[in-house]
Amino acid sequence: MIQQSAQKAATPPHQRRTAERDGRPTGADQPLTPHTPLTSHALHAPPAPHPSLAEDYGTLTAALAEDSTTLADARELYRRALADPEWDPSPARARLGWDDDRFIRAIELLDTMGLLAPAATTPSGWTTLSPTSAISRLLADEERRVSTRLAEAAAARHTLARLLTDFHPLHADQLSGAATELVIGPARVTAMLEDVVRRARSDFLSLHPGPPVAREMLEAGLSRDKLLLERGVTIRSVHLGSSAATPALHGYLAELSWAGARVRTAQTLPMRMILVDGSLAVLPAPAVPDEIAALVVHGEQLVAVFRQLFEHCWSLSADFAPTHTGPAAPDPDLTERHHEILRMLASGLTDESMARRLAVSERTIRRLVAEITQRLGADSRFQAGVIATQLGWLDQTTPARTTT
Repeated sequence: MIQQSAQKAATPPHQRRTAERDGRPTGADQPLTPHTPLTSHALHAPPAPHPSLAEDYGTLTAALAEDSTTLADARELYRRALADPEWDPSPARARLGWDDDRFIRAIELLDTMGLLAPAATTPSGWTTLSPTSAISRLLADEERRVSTRLAEAAAARHTLARLLTDFHPLHADQLSGAATELVIGPARVTAMLEDVVRRARSDFLSLHPGPPVAREMLEAGLSRDKLLLERGVTIRSVHLGSSAATPALHGYLAELSWAGARVRTAQTLPMRMILVDGSLAVLPAPAVPDEIAALVVHGEQLVAVFRQLFEHCWSLSADFAPTHTGPAAPDPDLTERHHEILRMLASGLTDESMARRLAVSERTIRRLVAEITQRLGADSRFQAGVIATQLGWLDQTTPARTTT
């Protein structure tokens, strides 16, 4: 038992780890005979490279921080090894009165610090180094490793540079699919917006962070927006709350809401933006002196990024609520039955209660409510009742329709 523990202690820890990884027998596992020398590790295989300084530094730090006994043992064993270069592990362990594990931990710590180095010509299988030599050896080993890694990194850089040369044109071709164009001048910008409106098929999203534009531009924009809504295109827009309070823009937004668009307001907005069908974006162009300019971006991947920005602003904004200074004329497309349902909605009645009062089915009630909310541009039945109240429709009699 003592001979085996001494044999294990005589095998450097870093060589034992290498042997265990490679499946070779370690000093404690090798068959021992009366003639087996304690330095058999040096006879069976050359000393393994010392572990990296980074690895040993972590082990050393842990030993110094958590196990003061092992540190004291290592100091005592180092003192004795300096005093007797011909020391033998088995007698040394017996004189110290340590068990196998304690003796081996002291050996491993000295090896980690580089104060013991494998040697084939000593009885212990180790040679004792000075602290200065130990540090120099560890740093020299680490410098060799760093130099090797730098050489490998340089070779990898050269290889990757060649790959980039081959593949960069392919990436550039893909980016060319996201084309951009700069439009300068009010006439060209207006023509571009007209073209954008004509091409819209599913949704038309916009952010408006600046002050309201001129009234004639608002009127032209309202005409374009109504054409979109008539084609079934979804319109969502976010405006600054301070701008939406101005009479001209407020009236435009009210008309837009009643036409079926969804309008919201926010305290701040990052930039002016128009997004169409997830594949086209109209953005502010770099400053052009004394000119109106816009940047048009084509390409689903880039436009998807701007879409995320829009959705973020939309989620933080509040629904636009038109205010009215006086009653407006009732919508001629809404019948007296619609107005009866509006009054019931404003009173908070359920579909079942309204169906019972009007002697119709709940399915009919739901259809009529859907028609009302669509005509008012409301998001809910409650909002439809609020808008109708603001318009003054609940106190008015619906004019009779005339036929020709």
